[in-house]
Amino acid sequence: MKLFRLKGVVYPKEQNEKFHFVEVEELDVTTQSSSMKDGPKMAIDAIETLFEGEDFDIVFDGFDPDEDGAFYLVSHNPGPILGRLLKNIRVENGLTISDVAREMGSNSPNSYAQYEQGKSFPSVGKLEQMIQILTKGRRGVYVSFPKINKKSKIKKAS
Repeated sequence: MKLFRLKGVVYPKEQNEKFHFVEVEELDVTTQSSSMKDGPKMAIDAIETLFEGEDFDIVFDGFDPDEDGAFYLVSHNPGPILGRLLKNIRVENGLTISDVAREMGSNSPNSYAQYEQGKSFPSVGKLEQMIQILTKGRRGVYVSFPKINKKSKIKKAS
């Protein structure tokens, strides 16, 4: 089973503010929360809205004990999330799907497009190659396939 882990942060309230700012940077997702504890739930809700209609799940996997406000989310079907991440990096670096496919040694952009559409999931080696091509050393990307927290409850997107 493939797992994909995303990091989010619930920031402390600014002075005179009612809400906490919540961010999952890899997906360019931001939202707000009335408490630190509810931040991950609000992040999941925002991500589910972003991926409405797509087949994936996302679950809260705990707060990071070493970093205030940091939390982790895990997906068991990471194709759509990885696809969004790859597309965000590609667009940020001014590349087209054809550019990436050509750099990967393919004559057809459709093979790479399958990854961005979440229809295919690359091997770790292929993912490393894609990230190297997409970033050209301009942006570090951290991707991990962690063990899931046994207390996590799977919450399927509707």
